[in-house]
Amino acid sequence: MRNTMKISNTAAKHITDFFINSGTISNDDRASYIYCFEYAIDTIIFPLTILLSGLIFNRFISALLFAVIIIPLKMSAGGAHASTRIMCSILSYSLYFVTLFCYQLFGNIPLTLLNICYIICCVLIMYLSPIDHKNNRLVSDAKHRLKKFCIIYIILISTVYTAFIYNDMPEFYLMINACIFIIAINQIIGKLKH
Repeated sequence: MRNTMKISNTAAKHITDFFINSGTISNDDRASYIYCFEYAIDTIIFPLTILLSGLIFNRFISALLFAVIIIPLKMSAGGAHASTRIMCSILSYSLYFVTLFCYQLFGNIPLTLLNICYIICCVLIMYLSPIDHKNNRLVSDAKHRLKKFCIIYIILISTVYTAFIYNDMPEFYLMINACIFIIAINQIIGKLKH
């Protein structure tokens, strides 16, 4: 994780210096551009790393589900944030690997109870979304758009979740349930910290 951050930081510096040397941006804005490019690179590296590890551990569909559920919902629903970027990376990757290897424990829960938990978490996400952060306060238009996105996205995810249940594919509906549970918990923590 530190290497990933070092790679993205080094790449961001090179990209920024290229634009400074070409006269596209001012040297006065160097730190801001490094931050933005580093953030953009990390935003690309995280899902690629998730998908690559899914291939390596022969759990590609589960990794794909994690990426397409957690990343967009976390970005739109908000919630708790780590205090530093390195802590964010450590928590994100740790959460991913724990989820990838432990989500099947949800299979020990009766399906009816699992579905009730899923519905409660979905309603909670839709109700609380979006939770802003002290460094990223949202205006009312943005809040409305993000809430609408969360509701539509939850409906789409729930359609896929239902299809996996109907086709008796526990590996996939358990992963979806785990991801929705993670987002709901993250929102609760974010709301309590807020």
